[in-house]
Amino acid sequence: MRRFSLRDHVFRSAGQQLMHDLRAPRTAAALGAAAGGWSAPRVRRSALPLVERAAVWLLGAGTAWTTATQLRAGGVLGLGELVLAGAIGLAALEVLARGSVAWTPLLGATAAFWGTSFVLLVGGWVVGLWTDVWQLAAGRDLIALLLAALVMLAFLQAPRLERRARAVTWVLLATLVPPIVALGVLTLTGRPQVGPVNALYEELRFTGWATNPNQIALAVVALPLLGLRLLPHVRGLRRAALVTLLVGTLVVGAATFSDALALAWAITAALLGVLLWLRLLASRRSVAARALAALGVPLVVLAGAVAFGPTLVVVGERFAAASYREGGQGSDRLARWRNALDAAETSPLVGLGPGAYSGPIAAFQGQEVHNTPLDWMLSTGLLGLLAYAGLVAWVVAVCAAGRDSHAIVGVIALLVFTTFHYALRQPVFWMQLLLLAAPHAARRPADALRASPRTVGR
Repeated sequence: MRRFSLRDHVFRSAGQQLMHDLRAPRTAAALGAAAGGWSAPRVRRSALPLVERAAVWLLGAGTAWTTATQLRAGGVLGLGELVLAGAIGLAALEVLARGSVAWTPLLGATAAFWGTSFVLLVGGWVVGLWTDVWQLAAGRDLIALLLAALVMLAFLQAPRLERRARAVTWVLLATLVPPIVALGVLTLTGRPQVGPVNALYEELRFTGWATNPNQIALAVVALPLLGLRLLPHVRGLRRAALVTLLVGTLVVGAATFSDALALAWAITAALLGVLLWLRLLASRRSVAARALAALGVPLVVLAGAVAFGPTLVVVGERFAAASYREGGQGSDRLARWRNALDAAETSPLVGLGPGAYSGPIAAFQGQEVHNTPLDWMLSTGLLGLLAYAGLVAWVVAVCAAGRDSHAIVGVIALLVFTTFHYALRQPVFWMQLLLLAAPHAARRPADALRASPRTVGR
């Protein structure tokens, strides 16, 4: 139990009185007059529920529609970005109506990460100017990162985050999956072109309304797990609608033919299988049932490995040979990773600022690494990479403190996917990460040490 001294009480009382005085109408008017006649807009507290619901809709829909990159004006600004800007404005109105921010440890960790990151991005940009490797187009990256940061803070500033996360998940699923499935149906009927949108990428892969199939793949990495979290809270028609959306999510993801998504989902399925097995072992079923689970499941896995293992090995060898031969996708990735390490030597601590500094042939070709940790290290240095790793570790720890194994699996899936793509500019990446962690936002990483080991499979 925390102890409060008389000094703590005095300072806290003084602080509360100061905040009360600042919120008083006469004080606000005086401050407005001192600032040249400006006064903060007032929001009726009775309007707060309506503002909160509107913010939820804009956060979910805006995040979904940022994937519609074929509809962006000039390839930069799209409907999703405009909707998210509106969500940020509504979040500001929420704070004004409540008169406070619902502070949680997760919000503090997020704010610390972005504060550190923007300092490093600016410092890296200065280094880039000094070493003559800066990029004029890097300003666009900085704006995209700023939007992602503000979206995260707009989501986290509200109370009752678990309920807010469920609502945003519903909106995200409802505004992302149906329109993309509709484009898929049109594509199957031989009409992939709908206005400015071409749903086929290089006539081979389904890309929906995105310019690249991997943008759609990123949007659905953790959605199946987030949707499964909603199932216990719905019944009847809503449950049927949710199951339909989840099936649509799986179909959309599979249609992108994304290797990174296939690997992320395969690891997700394997981990969920292990968790289910551990849960069966820890259940209060009969001794015979637990013995069957302990012996039967491994025997089934072993039999499958013996029956299908050689075929899978041959397929894997052929895929690896095709990918990593000279000029293949895997060979290209390895070259970009090596060249990224060469570029990082120019400014190892603070990076080179926003931009792309790798390439398939040499460093500083103006191309991304297609690896989130390496791309972020090039922009913010080792310090930025440590900040990113710290935030992800915080999310994993608070999910562990909440005994939420499925959320940890979702974070692992996102990390696997982003090993092959740069995702930190994308609000849909950050939103999935926050939705996984939101029910445990009030926890701290130290709480994970007190979590009961008996709930590993939960």
